[in-house]
Amino acid sequence: MVQHVTSSDRLLVKTRNINDEPAPKQVNQKQQNTCEKRLPSVILVGSMKSGTSALIEFMNHHPQIAACRNPDEPAYFTRHYDNHSFDWYRKLMPCSFPNQLTMEKTPGYFYGNTTALRIKQMNENTKILMIFKDPVEVAISIYAMWKAHNDRKVRNKQFEDTVTVLDDKGNRIIDPDSPIIWYCRYVHHVKAWVDIFGKDNVYAVDGSAFEDDPWDELKPLEKHLKIKDFYRKEYFVFSKKKGKFCFLRKPLKAQCLPPYKGRPHPDVSKDLIALLKNYFKPYNKEFAQLMNRTFVWQ
Repeated sequence: MVQHVTSSDRLLVKTRNINDEPAPKQVNQKQQNTCEKRLPSVILVGSMKSGTSALIEFMNHHPQIAACRNPDEPAYFTRHYDNHSFDWYRKLMPCSFPNQLTMEKTPGYFYGNTTALRIKQMNENTKILMIFKDPVEVAISIYAMWKAHNDRKVRNKQFEDTVTVLDDKGNRIIDPDSPIIWYCRYVHHVKAWVDIFGKDNVYAVDGSAFEDDPWDELKPLEKHLKIKDFYRKEYFVFSKKKGKFCFLRKPLKAQCLPPYKGRPHPDVSKDLIALLKNYFKPYNKEFAQLMNRTFVWQ
């Protein structure tokens, strides 16, 4: 699980100022208008199982977005920061022009203050994007993913056993220490990002609304990022096979996410769904107030 860092501990977090690294070579005006690898100015940090892959895939079609797709998730600030420089990270990014925003996504970034502090050390003006679905749906999706990967946290366990415990009277209650439940208490994680970057630099996409109508969520995101009006409703076609929207811009054929996206979920009882919804309700309310928006799944 990701390390938690309190405000009083921030000076102890291992960070690196980009100014401490060798300065880039000076370039002339002609070179400034060429395609170059640049550090990301937009980072999609999470949350897990809420549509990060679809969001960055659709955003990558925008002519002013150059999104990192190889690797799909660079994970620089969580896995490679201690051993590699910002320049190493920059070389992972796609080639972009000055009028484009370089972007990457790593959902694992969302769950730790340390990551937010490291990104701010790189560029305090980085635009932080997040996407969120109903935490009950996400909890089930995390379980399905871990099951598919034979993760030890869910090995030989049903979903109910991973998110609940018995109280003193033998009643099933939500286990607050469950790793799955911890991931889905959004407000506890997002507070650090808002504190470190400020509300103006942290933007939340409604993952459920995005899944139902991608265009409707992408239009305000264009305005937030101050990029040109590009998306049209007709660019998105619904795939009956996938049960999700794909991107279509003629004469191209529809581009959908790979088969491992949208794996089957286990059957969950109505009683457990109700128990989970009731547990998350106060956390969701606090989260919506913090982000200053409503979500269709609330």
